[in-house]
Amino acid sequence: MADRYRSPVLRLWTTDMLVEHDFATGAWDAGLARGEKAIALARSLHQRTLLPRLLVWTSQFHVGRGDLERAEDLVTEAVELAGIGSEETTIDVHRVVPTYIGLAHYLVHLGDFDDAIEAARKGLEIAEGTGYTLWAMHQLLPILGEACIWAGRLDEAEEVGHRMREHAERIDHALGRIWADACDALVRWERGDPEGAVDGLLAAADAFEAIPVTWPATRLRRQLAGRLYDIGRPEEAHAQLARVHAECVRLGAGLELEKTRIMYREQDLRPPPITNPDQPLGLTPAELQVAILVARGMSNGKIAATLGCATGTVRTHLQNIYKKLDIGGTGARYRLAELVREAGLLEQE
Repeated sequence: MADRYRSPVLRLWTTDMLVEHDFATGAWDAGLARGEKAIALARSLHQRTLLPRLLVWTSQFHVGRGDLERAEDLVTEAVELAGIGSEETTIDVHRVVPTYIGLAHYLVHLGDFDDAIEAARKGLEIAEGTGYTLWAMHQLLPILGEACIWAGRLDEAEEVGHRMREHAERIDHALGRIWADACDALVRWERGDPEGAVDGLLAAADAFEAIPVTWPATRLRRQLAGRLYDIGRPEEAHAQLARVHAECVRLGAGLELEKTRIMYREQDLRPPPITNPDQPLGLTPAELQVAILVARGMSNGKIAATLGCATGTVRTHLQNIYKKLDIGGTGARYRLAELVREAGLLEQE
């Protein structure tokens, strides 16, 4: 329809769905590029409903990759546009509920669990009160359950799991059942039953991947690795860690990758090298773009303007690049340029 009617607004609604899909399925480079481009277009078209949604969906990639500064900028803008905390009496469910989802997601990864719980509950009150069960089951309840677990509020987490299962059974929704199973398994672990949690975590991770919804599966597998190690099954734990590490490297998922590497050391293992064999120099496409522009002599500000992103995003990419290539110090930028030239990447431009 967007093509037929040459409608940029319909194209933005399509992109809104694609960005969410890209995040869940692990197509992060494509999703991040789509999201940033769509945000600029939505601003120019003054899309008051679409823009907050695109801001929060795109913020999830930045959270996953550890660029919390950029994520905060996007979430803050969405909160202002959605009118959260204002005196507005009319609520646009389609922008307010997604904004609460993005805010709660950001706060969980920031470690502000109590604030995340408050944001998720406010979103749930609106979603369930207006009949938007899918918003509740697919996004808000899983985020709320995770926040309750990490905050140690296990009775509340258990109740959230029951609500997810009730919603899922009512509309026969497979993904909702998997979220409920994952929540139940994590609660069992936190209550001191790692053996009982292992089967549930493994089944949930496999079920997520079968859909496929790969990012929740990856995060669950890291928890599974810890529980397997706790109960004396180190070889299985190490196999799960290897899967998680490879996927985090592929995605450029900095926060989860660092947690995975810490877990390697806790299990008396040396973490694998941070390389991606499918990309030159082991860098993601976004990191490779930054590296090439550094080799062409551009400043961080000029790179940000060229790529249409924030300067903080460029800094985060550079930090990840230096870590992957094991370079640092005052000559890091010069050494990076050398490596780009030696790999023949400037000749390909």
